[in-house]
Amino acid sequence: YAVSLLEAHGHHVTFIDTETGGYTRDDVLRTLRTMQPDVVVLHGITTAVPSLIRMGKLVREMLPDVFLIASGQHATAKASDYLYDGSPFHACPQYEYEEPLADMVEAWSVGEDELKNVAGIALPDGEGGVMRTAPRPLRDDLDTLPFPRHELFMREEYNVFHPTDVTRERKWGFIMSSRGCPYPCLYCSPTLRNSYGKKMRFRSAKNVVDEMEYLVRLGCTVIHFKDDIFTVNRPRTIELCEEMIRRNVGLSWTVQTRADCVDEELLKLMRRAGCCTVSFGIESGSQRILEVLRKKETVEDSIRAAEATRAAGLHMVNFFLLGNPTETIEDMEQTLTLAKQLDP
Repeated sequence: YAVSLLEAHGHHVTFIDTETGGYTRDDVLRTLRTMQPDVVVLHGITTAVPSLIRMGKLVREMLPDVFLIASGQHATAKASDYLYDGSPFHACPQYEYEEPLADMVEAWSVGEDELKNVAGIALPDGEGGVMRTAPRPLRDDLDTLPFPRHELFMREEYNVFHPTDVTRERKWGFIMSSRGCPYPCLYCSPTLRNSYGKKMRFRSAKNVVDEMEYLVRLGCTVIHFKDDIFTVNRPRTIELCEEMIRRNVGLSWTVQTRADCVDEELLKLMRRAGCCTVSFGIESGSQRILEVLRKKETVEDSIRAAEATRAAGLHMVNFFLLGNPTETIEDMEQTLTLAKQLDP
């Protein structure tokens, strides 16, 4: 999304994903040395912060006049890890950062002082601390965003290790059709929850299927929906499936959701629309541990969801957690017993 918005403003963007393992540090530095960019954005999750700071210092040494940005969920949760006395970074976009990022680059092209007028970013306060500009509300109308630059991800490194019904070569595409999560699960990344917020926001069925057809034109044979809880809104899920059927998309797709957000009728409709795999975060077979985790779900919910998934003819993936707070060997044995019963 960030690349699409920057390109819409007329900027030329080069994207290097080091997480694929396809690039070394020297590859990145060689690219920077060759291209001499005006702006460099370094993006990473919490565990990548030390790497980003090391890379940021190398970029600053090589390109002393570059506008250097740190982005990602950690840049929202703790911008002070990037913005401090002697830091190589100039700024951090906050929360849903694709729009603030594009606005920052536009402002920087006018003059550094203009950055203070960009909503939703963090800047050095001049005294060794961090200041935040005016808050930027999370976008309600997701349909008005351009589609992500999917062409950048049409490579074999981008794979999902889920069972599917695709017998030809799998070429994965990725779609986020909603944002947000209203649940308080203890184990979920708080930086992720902070970035997208608790309020659910949905793209229209037409907009989502338009993107699916765009991915088909790029050669995709299977799509993975990145929504946290794909079926959290049942009427909306039905509308989306009916739009896929009406337009005969003819594409297999996988989703992740909660066990208490599905039923057999809904899953059968999803199967008719092309869904081949549903993933559930089961977490534990111990009801006590589920309550410790603030899952707001029961073991019986998981059993019912598994039975409904089988009846609908779908593949099923389950996620489990061991070593939870206060967990005993007995609790973990209950999880193993449940895993065998669900038979993912």
